[in-house]
Amino acid sequence: MIMNQSFIVASLVAICVFVRSVPAETVTFEGLLPGADSVFNGYGAGANSAGFELQSVTFTTNEFGPGWSYSNVINTTLPGFTNQFAAFPGGGSNGAGGVQVGSAYGVVNTGSSTLLNGEPTNGATISFAQPTLLNSLDLANTTYVAQYALNGLDAFGSPDFDANQQFSDGDFFRIRISGFDGAAGTGNSTGVIEYDLANYGGPGVGDDFFLNSWETIDLSGFGLTQSLMFSATSSQISDFGPFGIFSDVPSYAAVDNISFVSAVPEPSSVVLPAAVVGGAICRRRRRRV
Repeated sequence: MIMNQSFIVASLVAICVFVRSVPAETVTFEGLLPGADSVFNGYGAGANSAGFELQSVTFTTNEFGPGWSYSNVINTTLPGFTNQFAAFPGGGSNGAGGVQVGSAYGVVNTGSSTLLNGEPTNGATISFAQPTLLNSLDLANTTYVAQYALNGLDAFGSPDFDANQQFSDGDFFRIRISGFDGAAGTGNSTGVIEYDLANYGGPGVGDDFFLNSWETIDLSGFGLTQSLMFSATSSQISDFGPFGIFSDVPSYAAVDNISFVSAVPEPSSVVLPAAVVGGAICRRRRRRV
């Protein structure tokens, strides 16, 4: 009996190891744009809602967001929404926290609709073709956010459109990544992680944090995931009455190198281990009769 139990456990572990041993896939945005300083517009004026697919991963698009674009624009100085497609590090991620100048990257407009407490009420999604085991992704600020937070420069913002919204003590800008076991942000939660792209929580300049480079975000703690929703919140919230409640901070982030494992192996690859486990269980039951 002890041997059978050990055999069953070993077989189940072998199945799990098989799934984790499938090579990881990494979604990048390379080879898609016609040349330098180019953009695929997935959330600006004129964008459609058809979405786009990369390596069997579907990205939502929508005019004025929420949605996804991709870009290789290098512009770290121009403020405002006319520069909404630029990553602040100055290029795509090299996978190690640095910049690969001239390379492409994704940009997500999460939508800025919130509750008065800052809880986001919308978001942009990506959906995988089948349940996946997530590894990580690279995240960065956009120039649009950087110029707003660091220098108070923006065409829009507070109810009176005051451009002076430079971050000070207590301000933050936060991205939330939520996993779901259904497509397009539906079904049950598989995990949630929040990351502050900027946080001026403490007194004094020494406690101020603003992400100027690429950061790898570990998603390995999520369960089997079919989709991810990206949403944003901030310390600066405005109530526009009948028009809604919105975060004043531009709700954008740059994303690159989405790494995952397609977690469901081919049926033939698990038939033998499953049959062996099933046979061991049946033999054990017969011995109990």
